[in-house]
Amino acid sequence: IKPRFSEVLLGGHKQLSLAPRMEVETYGERLFLCSPKLIGQFERGGLLFFYQSETKGAQAIIAVARIVDTFLIRRDELDEDSLRRSVLRIASLSEIGSSKDKAACLFDNLIFMPQPVDLQSLRQFGYQSARLTSAGRVNAEQALKILEKGFSND
Repeated sequence: IKPRFSEVLLGGHKQLSLAPRMEVETYGERLFLCSPKLIGQFERGGLLFFYQSETKGAQAIIAVARIVDTFLIRRDELDEDSLRRSVLRIASLSEIGSSKDKAACLFDNLIFMPQPVDLQSLRQFGYQSARLTSAGRVNAEQALKILEKGFSND
């Protein structure tokens, strides 16, 4: 997730802001939207790890949440009201691809990791996906290692 999206969708800014909060920050359940090709990566009740990408980002997994639901949303059914739990708006949907449909992942129980889990650690845990800017699966052992490192005191 790009830093400019994660800062709003996930909240938890390191520096307090005097700017007004976006509506999405007031919800316990939030909506992550992406390419419809990725819907199979999300499983109800599973964990959703947020890897903050780009050079201005942490370049690490910074948070974890529980997946409440996943579904496809048709572009012609989207309106500003249906995007209230998302950081995206109708005008910015094109930033996550040109497809008419979007995969939606509703999540809750968002927890920030005190120790971000970087790419080098993910590789040590056996995660070999070439791209972390797209959804990918980790197995149960890798998830446990990510959680252990992310919540360790060292």
